[in-house]
Amino acid sequence: MIDYHIHPDYSIDAELFSIYGYCEKAVELGLREICFTTHCEFDPLRKHLDWFARRHGRVVPMHPAGWLDQYFEDIREASRFFSGYGLAVKAGLEAGYDLGLEREIETVLTEYPFDFVIGSVHCLDHVAISSGQESPGYFHGKTPGEVGTAYYRTLREAVASKLFDVIGHLDIYRRHGSRFLGREVLCIHREYLQEVLNEMVKTGTGLELNTSSLRHGQGPFYPGEEILKQAVEAGIRYFTIGSDCHRISELGRGVNEALKTADSFGIRVSVYNKRKPETLSDG
Repeated sequence: MIDYHIHPDYSIDAELFSIYGYCEKAVELGLREICFTTHCEFDPLRKHLDWFARRHGRVVPMHPAGWLDQYFEDIREASRFFSGYGLAVKAGLEAGYDLGLEREIETVLTEYPFDFVIGSVHCLDHVAISSGQESPGYFHGKTPGEVGTAYYRTLREAVASKLFDVIGHLDIYRRHGSRFLGREVLCIHREYLQEVLNEMVKTGTGLELNTSSLRHGQGPFYPGEEILKQAVEAGIRYFTIGSDCHRISELGRGVNEALKTADSFGIRVSVYNKRKPETLSDG
């Protein structure tokens, strides 16, 4: 029982539940290992929207990333305390990837001792396709081909950068794009995915089974099972499971279902320590 995608109160789009509070809930749920993955975005054209974090309830600038000092201290304290309850607590980040910003992302990732880093494409054309409020501004008038070309080009560059341990919620465009593209949104990946998967195998980049799709009524996971099957066949070696929770009631939601699906595909789930994967043994 693990959850490797958790947004505590450091993420400005998360409810005000602390790292300590999440750890208490994790013990209650019987989780054995969790990883906090607060948001960090880098697009300078969105600095007025995204470049903020919280530090103990106060909104602070995201860049420079000095707030991460407190983030790591909170995680270290929680790790020491909750190890006595059988809970491993890891320090991670969800880094929003944008074309051409590799150096800025790398600076943050090398300055701090992360255990695990998710690379996610949240924006296209500087619009948050992951946002219910913003996404119509991107999807309106777009064809599936236009969305697929833009998204998978960006995703391929994210993988090729070798900055990330796994790719988060790979087909996240389904979340809000389905309103504009209908069922065609389920087929967008078919023309573009294999090239991305080949790059993932080459770079050793893993894939996340993100269970937040359950909350959006879009099936068990991002990515969908067709993509997951293709990823396994392509030879992806590392897989993680995360609820992508932004409130404490979402912690661990869908993890059991994800573990069962992983088992049905012959996937052995991995955890990370100091950016190095460890595949969990059966049972």
